[in-house]
Amino acid sequence: MKKDAISYFFILTYVGIVNLAAAASSVNLIQFESAEIEIANQRFNVEIARSYRQRLQGLMFREDLPQQKAMLFLYPFKGDHRIWMKNTLIPLTVVWLDSNAIVLAVKQLTPCQQDPCSNFGANSASHYVLELPAGFSELKVGDRVPDILKLVAQ
Repeated sequence: MKKDAISYFFILTYVGIVNLAAAASSVNLIQFESAEIEIANQRFNVEIARSYRQRLQGLMFREDLPQQKAMLFLYPFKGDHRIWMKNTLIPLTVVWLDSNAIVLAVKQLTPCQQDPCSNFGANSASHYVLELPAGFSELKVGDRVPDILKLVAQ
């Protein structure tokens, strides 16, 4: 009887580990379309997060964000779109834009080190959020990123 209980425990443990591994790897299975756009006179390959699941995933668990790469969050409505750095392993430059792709706020954010993680937003309603490599400083409040509007129309 004791041997059966130990065997059952090991089987449950193994199944649990397999399920955790599958869940962790499924995080990276979310696919993003990408496009080349110009941001502050530089070409970027931008991954586009259109769906709720894509926006929820964002850049979490990524170990790097190469220069000239970015992620654009397209929301279906204007609002208080907040970002948190939970499970984000890399520092980012985060830019909030209005419906006309005009920059409302730019923040340099670092990975979350405490629980719960803080969240960040603009002081006014945004429509899009752009995540760029840490230290990107070419965008300022009031600048416009017109290529974003081309992606919205698609």
